[in-house]
Amino acid sequence: MPGWLTADLRIAARTLWNNPGFTAAAVVTLALGIALNTAVFAVANAYLWKGLPYPGATRLYNILYSTPGQNHPRGLEKLDWVALGDLIEHPVSWDLDMFYLIGGEHPESAPGAWVTPGFMDGLGIRPAIGRAFSPEEFQPRSPQMALISHTLWQKRFGGDAAIVGRRFEAYVSDRPEEAEVFTIIGVLPAEFWHTNPYTEILAPLRAPSYPYMARLRQGVPPAEAERRITELVKREIGSLPADWRAQLRSTHGEYVSRLRPILQVIATAAGIVLLIACANVAFLLLIRAARRQKEIAVRLALGAHRGHIARMLIVEGLLVGAAATGAGIALSWLALDWLAPVIQQQLGRAAPGGATAIAISGTVLAADAACCLVTALVFALAPLAACWRTSLSSAMHRGRRSGYEGTGSRRTRSILIALEVGASLALLAGCGLMIRTVTNMLEVDLGYQAQRVLSGPLGLRQRSYPDEARRLTFYERLLARLEQTPGVESAALSNWPALQPPRPQPVEAEQAVRLQAGVIGVSPGYLAALGVPITQGRAFTAADRPGAGALCSALRTHRGSAGDHVCRGPPGTQGD
Repeated sequence: MPGWLTADLRIAARTLWNNPGFTAAAVVTLALGIALNTAVFAVANAYLWKGLPYPGATRLYNILYSTPGQNHPRGLEKLDWVALGDLIEHPVSWDLDMFYLIGGEHPESAPGAWVTPGFMDGLGIRPAIGRAFSPEEFQPRSPQMALISHTLWQKRFGGDAAIVGRRFEAYVSDRPEEAEVFTIIGVLPAEFWHTNPYTEILAPLRAPSYPYMARLRQGVPPAEAERRITELVKREIGSLPADWRAQLRSTHGEYVSRLRPILQVIATAAGIVLLIACANVAFLLLIRAARRQKEIAVRLALGAHRGHIARMLIVEGLLVGAAATGAGIALSWLALDWLAPVIQQQLGRAAPGGATAIAISGTVLAADAACCLVTALVFALAPLAACWRTSLSSAMHRGRRSGYEGTGSRRTRSILIALEVGASLALLAGCGLMIRTVTNMLEVDLGYQAQRVLSGPLGLRQRSYPDEARRLTFYERLLARLEQTPGVESAALSNWPALQPPRPQPVEAEQAVRLQAGVIGVSPGYLAALGVPITQGRAFTAADRPGAGALCSALRTHRGSAGDHVCRGPPGTQGD
């Protein structure tokens, strides 16, 4: 380190140490603003900038074969997708399912998926224990194999080191007649993450499928892939409209599309808070600089160059900025350690890579370093501008009497105070508007009340409940017991997971009008459990089901195996 820099650092540190009140106020004020911005940088980096935790993630695209609310063209699984191998490096497909594990101390449900070889290769999945699926295991009538998550391995199998080769029995909602036996061939890494939570169990998909997601080859533009996919589908499926076309959308962009405006507004609000902190510290520095004019004049009289004075003030600003940045990073690191799960819950979507992705990374540190440098230079230039024209005679004349302050100094300080208060009020108003915007975006009335609502999956064995009468009897007894449970205000059943958009189905309305709409079968108390108001007409009753009973006829789920129960508890109940 050059000698002049060492001397300047020593002088700046001694000067700041001799002014503990000013130093503490400046560092604490800046540290709080930097801590807030560091936390926001970390969240924005995890969601918007870092990308998905997959190899070649920038080349991952979702393939859309229809507009929202419409069915895909029929027969896509029969097309020759291998013909697009020059464009698509790995086609990714899956079939989400619920696995109901039996045996052991108690049955347990685990969300999982049947996956294609492209799912494993396209997302770069490498088991932490064991191996991945072999090509033979995707062939029909092969023994059932499974990869399990690290969480399921620890929770269900006690972290057994000899887990590879163990078997378990499970019913699946797609084939609920008989339990299937799965052999565990590996355990997924603890940090494995996917855009949907159905990854507790992965098994080979042995039915024809078509890609929902694709990792394009290096250098292939999405527009070219869209054109080729559109040509393939139109050529093989002749009943499509002339303007039909496939669409490719960035997987990462689609995942964070709903959160992007929210995070941008939050980042703007955090930046305004930092500007307020900088304005306050800059004001303190200007006031201090006015009081240091005599000191600066003496240094000039003793032979110091104005460049040396400027360098000293810049080093002081750098020290203040560095101390505040270090304190802000430490504070945000401690806060993010326990705030990450809360942030994900409030945003309603897990961060790509999980809660550990919301952390102080190299990108965040680089942003903090740039912030530190800019603020430090501003803090140095503010007093430098005030002291640059200082002369020995004017400084001595103003300070010849103890406590004397000239009219110009008083006027300057009054102007600075007015500017600082006005700027702070304007920034506070802007920050308040940003916070109000975020609050409104997060609290949009969706037509139901999710507070105090608990939901969970429900599956029935076909062998134990082979006919509709037995299933309805079970549902009636279940609802009766749920409604009698202390703390439960209302309970209901449906054949679709609560608060999730249903799949569109063809519906024939009056006058033979055919529509595509999501249809959910629910019990009479479903709307009351979710707090959905009835604007016209009435809610369902038991009399609306043919034959009369406690449930509506739509609860005759496909093969009677899957459903969902919803309960509303008293104030204070946590929703799931």
